[in-house]
Amino acid sequence: MNPKAIQLRDKTGPRKLKTGEETLSPRTDKQIDSLLLMQNRQRETPNKPIRQRRELKAFINSAYYYPFSKSLGKNAVAFVMTMNLVVRDQPSQTENGTFLDPTELVIFAENATTDVTVRTPFMRVTPHEVCQMITIFATAQLIPNVKSISMVGNNGMAEIPFIIPSYEKRDVVVCISPLFVSEQWQNFLLAVHIYKKYGAHMNLYLISAVTSFYELMKEYEKEGYMTIQPWIKVTFPGVPITTADPHNEIEFRNQAACQTDCLLQFKESARFVTFLDLDDVLIPRIAPTYVEEFQKLMDGKNKLAYMTYHKENYDVTTMRDSSKFSLTNMFANLELKHLRETGKIVVDPRNLNYTWIHFPPTLPTGLEKYDVTENVITHLKTIFWTDEQNLNKNNFEPPMYYDNSSAKIISNKEIQELEDGLRKMIERPRINKIYSKLPNNHYYRDLVVNCYNDRYYRYDHAGRIGEMKCPGPHLCGFHQHPKITCMHVNATHIPMKTLHPITYYYAKDPYFTEAEKIVSSVSPSWQVGNVDEKTLALKIPHDQPALRNLKRNFVDVLEFAEDQLEMNRVLAVFEKSRVKATEGFPRTLRYVGFRPYAINNHPASLPADKYFIMSYKA
Repeated sequence: MNPKAIQLRDKTGPRKLKTGEETLSPRTDKQIDSLLLMQNRQRETPNKPIRQRRELKAFINSAYYYPFSKSLGKNAVAFVMTMNLVVRDQPSQTENGTFLDPTELVIFAENATTDVTVRTPFMRVTPHEVCQMITIFATAQLIPNVKSISMVGNNGMAEIPFIIPSYEKRDVVVCISPLFVSEQWQNFLLAVHIYKKYGAHMNLYLISAVTSFYELMKEYEKEGYMTIQPWIKVTFPGVPITTADPHNEIEFRNQAACQTDCLLQFKESARFVTFLDLDDVLIPRIAPTYVEEFQKLMDGKNKLAYMTYHKENYDVTTMRDSSKFSLTNMFANLELKHLRETGKIVVDPRNLNYTWIHFPPTLPTGLEKYDVTENVITHLKTIFWTDEQNLNKNNFEPPMYYDNSSAKIISNKEIQELEDGLRKMIERPRINKIYSKLPNNHYYRDLVVNCYNDRYYRYDHAGRIGEMKCPGPHLCGFHQHPKITCMHVNATHIPMKTLHPITYYYAKDPYFTEAEKIVSSVSPSWQVGNVDEKTLALKIPHDQPALRNLKRNFVDVLEFAEDQLEMNRVLAVFEKSRVKATEGFPRTLRYVGFRPYAINNHPASLPADKYFIMSYKA
């Protein structure tokens, strides 16, 4: 990459120019087979039409400002964004007829005395075009003590939020990919105790989880075992899906953006960073801790950007009843399947700035990678929940390592230490109270697995790559179980003025909440339920008064239904004999976009002779 000139202006003096510092120049790395299969899809459709002058929309997942950085330099900013780059369009034209390079970002920053404008190229992190929404990374050096950062278009600019990343020293950070309608508390307890024991901090990205499981994770967060990081949905308020479709066209919960965010967040604090799923378990084999094993593997080799640990598949049977659950039982019921899957990487964060799901798309010049042969990840491929297990502790043998040697994955002593740690946590009154409420059936997991198999893996395994759709759980339809409540991440998404060639969007103030709690914030007498997988019904009393100071709460309900539950329609349901369509609360609903629902569209559970329904189309 050629360095770009940046414009630096002292607020009290004339403008002067400064040359930007050169960033890492990446080179193409050899892609693994699965990536080549994805790219085949592009070759199978070479005549895909290109829509001219399509508006580019970028969602800023994160923006970090580094006062100092061992790899990015002083006063650096780093962005992770999700952008509708497929298909890439022609650059937009400005008023004076010149063109702005659509492969660059233009950044304006200011402090108390100076401002600066910087042009910098962005890197594509997603190495394929199966999905419209692509993860990108960009970095640039700004000025000291930055107070504000704005993204610049040729017709204006938009100020964006940024944060300073963590500088707290850690040996190892384990970045857990985003959980979605998760109920796998057994996996969590196994993983979180293992990571703690061997010297790592778990940073877990969360979209939604069964409420009791979420409450359990919060208690572990309070005890310092891990951190829950809300993973906010990409949304472009007011933008039609014909322009940008983050619902159907984003890959695996935006996992590449998540992992790059985690890498940047701990770039200056962690000695090593690794990226795992919740069903991946890495146990050190050649050293007593993670940091010692990773350092031992890197010693004596050329400078490495990352190491790849391959995954060996195991089935595991575990207790569904939390009162009978034990980590010892999980280890006793691991069954090796003799099947290896694409692995996950461990990185030295000083040597890498971004990564895709399994590996970075490129290697920086002068750096190498290493395929680890000394150890593997234990991948809990299939998990069976059972009611009874018999464990003879006197004859218990730890699970065998995959290579048919006499080696064990873990020793009896280490298993007992993990079990002792679990029992110590369960004895805490707050955790003990939550523990009894943990789910004993995997309702959502089966839906997710079936959906993934139907929309993605069956094509992948059969080599029918051309039929593969952009993979992601947002394509799956989930019926809300009447007896299961979930916590969902929510946030305020900011509508933005259109800029050319790129409009930038962001969200702020993330929080977790239950749908029932959001509805109750408007009125505790309201009832909520699903009519179908895309329609939410609110049953409202006939004498509901005007909302007055609760208007914001009601808008939150509609936004939550659209953005988090991903509903297409919200129904307001009244008893027909006790309400008039043109008076009272039904009249109020007209002002926020509700309209009478056609009688012939009434669902069978809400017959037209008993209910009057108004509909809001999300």
